[in-house]
Amino acid sequence: MAQSLTPSTQMSVDSESQADRADKTHEVAEPYSQAAAQEQAAPPASLNLSLSLPIIALVVRIITLVCLILSISLMASNSTSIRIDTVDLTPSNSTTFLGIDGDDYDKVEVISIRFNDIYAYRYGLSTAVIGMAYTLLQLGYSIYQVMSGKRLTVNHPTLVVYEFVGDKVILSLIATGVGAIFGATLDLMNNIDKLEDAYEKYLEDTTLSPFRTKLDNFFSRAYIPAMFLLIAFITCGVSSVLSSFGLNKKTQ
Repeated sequence: MAQSLTPSTQMSVDSESQADRADKTHEVAEPYSQAAAQEQAAPPASLNLSLSLPIIALVVRIITLVCLILSISLMASNSTSIRIDTVDLTPSNSTTFLGIDGDDYDKVEVISIRFNDIYAYRYGLSTAVIGMAYTLLQLGYSIYQVMSGKRLTVNHPTLVVYEFVGDKVILSLIATGVGAIFGATLDLMNNIDKLEDAYEKYLEDTTLSPFRTKLDNFFSRAYIPAMFLLIAFITCGVSSVLSSFGLNKKTQ
């Protein structure tokens, strides 16, 4: 006959069984708890993206502002002076020359050419000034967003639309300014070349040759602010893409 278990033995077996089940449950639950802890410790990808986008937007705004300031400074400072000694330019059979009356041939004329004397350059300068003012406004918003980690658009959703539309308008405006400066510079230099060639070929006159160097230097310097304006256009394009992301995220 099988011996019956005493109460103390039965209790010991039951306690051992419960301990074994607890150990198995702990072994099964431990990997799940470790995985859950890892998930909590690792930030989601969307959080990393939301933290990095404001920093990228701030850096892009700063680059845009620096390029616009340099472009404006170089535009405003570009000028040249051409000294015309009318005694050396006296024609043999004319009473006027280059708009100078015959009685004034013994005088010296100094012609100053400034950047804003050319309408295309003046327009490019205006686009740069407008872009700089807009970038300064957006720069303050970007700094607040990075420092505080908050978006003003949470309480003011219309700012998302304002940023989206503003970036597109400024992008288009700066693009036209870049095209105006590059196009005007290229056309003026080509026309001066043709005019000098015509003087030398048909009139056998080298009147424009002494002035050519200064004009070439003036127009060549115009390319430098145009290049900075072009860089500002590219960075404005990046800002426009980022604002489009912000608007898309807000509408979802």
